[in-house]
Amino acid sequence: MNMETTEQVVTPQVVAKRIELWPRGIMYPCSEPGCGALTNGGRCQSHKLEREQLRGSSAKRGYDGRWRKFRLWFLADHPLCQDCGEDHPSAATEVHHVKKVREFPELQFFEDNCMALCHDCHSRRTLRGE
Repeated sequence: MNMETTEQVVTPQVVAKRIELWPRGIMYPCSEPGCGALTNGGRCQSHKLEREQLRGSSAKRGYDGRWRKFRLWFLADHPLCQDCGEDHPSAATEVHHVKKVREFPELQFFEDNCMALCHDCHSRRTLRGE
């Protein structure tokens, strides 16, 4: 019995074709109340665009060049996450405002109103509405 094996060369085109054929997974309804459009999760494209337009750009929300300079200075001065603790310290990558900039724009650049946090800790605080 002659068993010839044919090996397929894995090229970028082959990988792209496999990804194209891979099932996209379960579709979910748009998370916007009353919208029945199916998505891979979250909002449908039209509601994503609508939300982005209502929210405004980061510069319009006050996160401009001045903020980027302040952020870099603050993270250099506070390199570790303030929530992680001494037993498992993490590098701080995000600046969290204790009092929200939307409600207290005058406190945006006050060091006492900022906390250095890692991404996970900042996400947790943001989800809690802090």
